[in-house]
Amino acid sequence: MTPDEKRAKRKAYQKAYNDAHKEERRAYREAHKEERSVSNKAYYLAHKEKLSEYSKAYHEAHREELKAKKKAYLEIHREAHKARCKFYNETHKAEKRVRALQYTFGLSLSEYSLLGCRANWRCEICGECGKEKLHVDHCHATGKVRGLLCPSCNKMLGYAFDNLDTLHRAIAYLQKPPVEFNWPDSPDVNWDALCK
Repeated sequence: MTPDEKRAKRKAYQKAYNDAHKEERRAYREAHKEERSVSNKAYYLAHKEKLSEYSKAYHEAHREELKAKKKAYLEIHREAHKARCKFYNETHKAEKRVRALQYTFGLSLSEYSLLGCRANWRCEICGECGKEKLHVDHCHATGKVRGLLCPSCNKMLGYAFDNLDTLHRAIAYLQKPPVEFNWPDSPDVNWDALCK
């Protein structure tokens, strides 16, 4: 008998045994729930690195299969998943904010608060806005944090790609006097000639 045949035979026997003793095994698990929980936790802590390596290797080897399973599950349980995500997001706003600051900018909550206090919780460009709406502004070239801005000022810098020339031209443009139109009163105006 080949090793694969032995494995298949052992699997079939195990399945038959488990099916025959399903209720007994369930009752045993319920009776020893706490004990098994402690034992499992101790095993995990003792073999954490080994289990982590195994998990990574398994996920690498079965990436496409796991992706397909997840997609199929989400298709079936889409509404329940949305509800769970919404509930989690609403109940963990502060934690998510802290994680986002740490992950995106490398800032702790105390460092963010220090930036806010330094700017008196106002946008460092326009001077408006309250504590809740301030965004962290950073240099896109170096990734270093510059300060706190309101969403509008932060977008303005982003749309200008932090380019000083563009911003100087924008200032010059804003200082220009408005255009005055002296439209001819005649209804027979040749618009094509005017637009050339």
